[in-house]
Amino acid sequence: MLWLISGITLFVVTMLGFITFLGLWTYHDARVKSQHPPIVWALLVVLVPNMMGFIVYLLVGRPNKDVPAPGKFKRLAIASAVCFALGTVAFVGGLVHVTRMESFDAYGARQVGSFSHLEDTLRNGAWEITAAHANGHSRRTPVLTAEEMDNFRVRAEGTGQMTLIIEQDGRAVAVDITDDIRRLTWGDFTPGRFIFTIEFEESENVDIAISWR
Repeated sequence: MLWLISGITLFVVTMLGFITFLGLWTYHDARVKSQHPPIVWALLVVLVPNMMGFIVYLLVGRPNKDVPAPGKFKRLAIASAVCFALGTVAFVGGLVHVTRMESFDAYGARQVGSFSHLEDTLRNGAWEITAAHANGHSRRTPVLTAEEMDNFRVRAEGTGQMTLIIEQDGRAVAVDITDDIRRLTWGDFTPGRFIFTIEFEESENVDIAISWR
């Protein structure tokens, strides 16, 4: 999350700096090369998004473009453009970093929250989670047959609150699995794809095994 916050901050600061210095350069350039009030062009460059105002100024606002201009703030505008590009890279990098914090696989695995010494695996119809500490949630989206639903079992050990949430097509049920061994009553659920989410609330010494084969 620190990556994302830093990237957003750098992106916003460098964007504002770039737009400001570009507006100042346009103002001083237009005083020499434009027949219109330079403040008009400067405001157009600053207020019109996507650099469209600046492009319009370069195309139609400089009839005297061959006249030498002071070039004030040109270097600052270029430097701020480079910083803005770096800020954009940092912002995108922050988004990628946060996205990778929610790790997905073919079974829709995702862990969000604070975990220590986490082992979260799904293979051969068994979902196993162990952790020294867990505060957050872990999710899987497997496909179960009718036979696998009949074989579905949950074993959970550990302290703190642990809740299994089962979702399918808008239906959802929450089951307290804290330090428990049980089979489930499926009710209106049918064979197909499920969303299984285990929520942890300051759980310690977690050892969960969910199997359906």
